[in-house]
Amino acid sequence: MCIWNRNQRSLILAKDLIGTHPLYYLCSAGHVAWSTILDPLVLLADRSFDLDEEYLAGWLGSFPQTHLTPYSGIYAVSPSSFVSFNSRGRTVRKYWDFDPLKKIHYQKDSDYEEHFRSVFAQAVRRNTAVG
Repeated sequence: MCIWNRNQRSLILAKDLIGTHPLYYLCSAGHVAWSTILDPLVLLADRSFDLDEEYLAGWLGSFPQTHLTPYSGIYAVSPSSFVSFNSRGRTVRKYWDFDPLKKIHYQKDSDYEEHFRSVFAQAVRRNTAVG
């Protein structure tokens, strides 16, 4: 998602929790460019890019960090995060994360099934609510 606030001259780039579709951005000389495809950011920039060694090390080690791309200076918005740009600069924030300490314990399997149905119904209601 991309939100431009004309009055505050601010931009927010955000990704959902699962983050199945990429969202890349490039900041340079007073402007921000973003795309769901990496190629336009690389090809249309007025400069060349070095290989990001941290990304390469992560890729060789199995998975690079989610905010990195193969190109130094081009970044990705991480899942369940947003990046905000304004006159003060860039801020990256995670708006949600799994809580490994929060656990659900029930006596019977049917209780887990009922809990799932309840949470799923709530999610569907929220997504289909007319506002």
